[in-house]
This record gives sequence, C-alpha cells and structure tokens, in this order.
Amino acid sequence: TLYHADKQLGGRQKVDGDKAIQQGDSDMYIRHIYYMLDGKRTYITETTATVPESQVAGKLTITNQTSNGFDVVVTDVSGGGKTVQEVRVPIWSDKNGQDDLTWYHADKQSDGSYKVHVDKASHKGDAGTYAVHLYYMLDGKRTYITETTATVPKSNESHVTGN
Repeated sequence: TLYHADKQLGGRQKVDGDKAIQQGDSDMYIRHIYYMLDGKRTYITETTATVPESQVAGKLTITNQTSNGFDVVVTDVSGGGKTVQEVRVPIWSDKNGQDDLTWYHADKQSDGSYKVHVDKASHKGDAGTYAVHLYYMLDGKRTYITETTATVPKSNESHVTGN
C-alpha cells in the first residue's frame, strides 16, 4: 500500500500506516521510502517495524456471593484483534459432575464489562463449589479464555417446629 507523507514542523515528513488496512498476518512490516525526483519515483531507503500482536484476554471476578448464588463479572475483554461476538460463561456445581451445566450469555454493562447472575435454583439448589469458565465467540468459533471457581455457602435457615 502506498501512503503519502505529511509535512511536519522542521521539514520532517510523517506517514501513519494502519495495521488493519495492511490486512497481514505478520507482525513485521517493511517500509520503503521513495522520493519523486524529476517526475519519477526514486527508491531512497527502507526500514522495518514490528507491531506486537494483541492477545486474547479476559478476567473473571466473582462478586455478591450469597447462599442463593453469585455474580460473575468479566473485565479486560480482548479478542486479540478479532471481534468478540459473544461472551459465554458455562457454570456447574462440583456436586455430581456437570449434571447442572448451564451456558450463560453475559450481558454487556455500561462500563464495558460483562455480567452474569447465577441463581443456585438453576443448578439443582446445590451449595458448595462451582466451576466458572469463560469463552468468547471469535469468528464464529467458541474459544476458551480462562476459568475460576465460586462458592455458594450452605443456607443458615432454621426450621421451627411446634407441638
């Protein structure tokens, strides 16, 4: 792709090359410098530039843990240069394996994070440890990101019986 240089203060020339426009899979780019001399493009020199690849990332935080459930907050969402089409959070209790596995769609919040509320009633009322995984849909493919655990404490309800 050819770019036109813009004149800067002090006589310098500046060119901005957008990686997205380059549409390359490589993170190294070669820049050739040409001048127009007597109406002809004349090669002067070249240089290379390395652009670091962004990484697929996300952070899971468990909040509002009660005997009824918990919230999962997903922050630092990055598709590593790809569009994150969906944020999915599969969750299940440790009791009886994955018999209560539920795939949640996380809702985007105004601050850019994503959130899921987990009610233990949706997981057979199980208390204890829950597995919480994070997946993104990237280019139509489900991609594993990270995982953590959450704890739903046993309820402290007491039952009163009378005679």
